[in-house]
Amino acid sequence: MTTPSPASYQGRPSVRERVRTLLDRVISPDTRRAVYTNVRAFAHDQPLLASFILAHLLLSLPPLLLFASFVLGVALLATLAALAFILFWTGLALLVLLPVLCVTGALGVGVWVWAVATYGVARWAWRVLPVSGGGRVEVGIPGGRRGVVRKGEGEGERVEVEVKNGEKGE
Repeated sequence: MTTPSPASYQGRPSVRERVRTLLDRVISPDTRRAVYTNVRAFAHDQPLLASFILAHLLLSLPPLLLFASFVLGVALLATLAALAFILFWTGLALLVLLPVLCVTGALGVGVWVWAVATYGVARWAWRVLPVSGGGRVEVGIPGGRRGVVRKGEGEGERVEVEVKNGEKGE
């Protein structure tokens, strides 16, 4: 196996350069330089306190990072589980909804056809069948009274309504 020559790396940034570029985007170099200067000055002025803080950071950082990764993992797992739960029950509900919509759509078409056919038959019957006539209807009303409705025949069809006291046949 041959090792690539340094000429093959020309034009490609190294990993260190990529990390530095990414860090420059997040924290400007001037801000980073000021923080480094302040930390060095603090470590020079207070070496015991600086070593105490450094020891705590070195020992506490791994558990904190593990805890943060655990929380993110649990949150991701819970989100994916909730998404799977929602998709499962939505799919199941759609399996019920689609046939119901087909049945109700067919019923709607059937009711509409029935209504249109009934209207057509009624309109045809109204035109074809000779409907005319007159008559008299008596209706009993509480208190011993009765209502009489009379309808006349012909072009000037009149309807008379009358309320009478007494017995039928007056």
